[in-house]
Amino acid sequence: MRDGEEVYVYLLFEHKSRPEPQVAFDLLRYMVQIWDRTRNKKAAECLPHIIPIVFYHGKERWRADTDFANLFRKIEGFSRFIPSFEYCLYDLSRYSEKDIHGQVFSRVVLLLMKHIYDDDFGERFVGICELLRGLRKEQDIMDFLWTVLNYVGYATENISEEQMRAGVLKALPEAGGDLMPTVFERIHNKGREEGREEGRVEGVREGIRLALELKFGDAGLALIPRLERIDSIRKLMEIKETLRKAETVDQIQSLL
Repeated sequence: MRDGEEVYVYLLFEHKSRPEPQVAFDLLRYMVQIWDRTRNKKAAECLPHIIPIVFYHGKERWRADTDFANLFRKIEGFSRFIPSFEYCLYDLSRYSEKDIHGQVFSRVVLLLMKHIYDDDFGERFVGICELLRGLRKEQDIMDFLWTVLNYVGYATENISEEQMRAGVLKALPEAGGDLMPTVFERIHNKGREEGREEGRVEGVREGIRLALELKFGDAGLALIPRLERIDSIRKLMEIKETLRKAETVDQIQSLL
């Protein structure tokens, strides 16, 4: 803040196919964790402010109330005992591509989220990747492509390998062709590291770790210690396929 006070902006990237009425409860849990860490680090007279922001990109319009207090049944005289806060909601389905501005990184992320459930996502993906050419350093593009293709590989089936390759070539028009074997095989890991079982296991694990964080946040990260104990490539592939369509973290937890 202008007076030097720290304010947290907490972003929850919601990755569900339908609105979640109780997302305010999830936000409150995360906010309490932040306050708890702050309180443990130093003795502060006041807790830091947190501005919770939800980005949503499902097919249905978000109709859930953004006020936490509305999760409770209204009983006369009880309102002063109920925590009350609101979160900022950005429903990407209500914004056109022209409305989405900002730096290359943020534009690519928001456009991917906006169109990830579209039937023609593969075609849109190629155009979105072209935006990455706005980054000057080839290494920056490579690093970001790693995240983008992992996300796409686990979040949708509406894209072909050819469209993924076309997207990489749009992002790296000069070096993309030469780098394709390395970039695509590492990012879109299908367990084809022949003769290297250990490499296959770690490659699939890495993709699952990223997908758990992107899809379920802290709840997904909490499963990683149990994931690390699984060495069976068959079991990991089962988790990977379930994760692609899973809507709750419990669906993955049952496999661990």
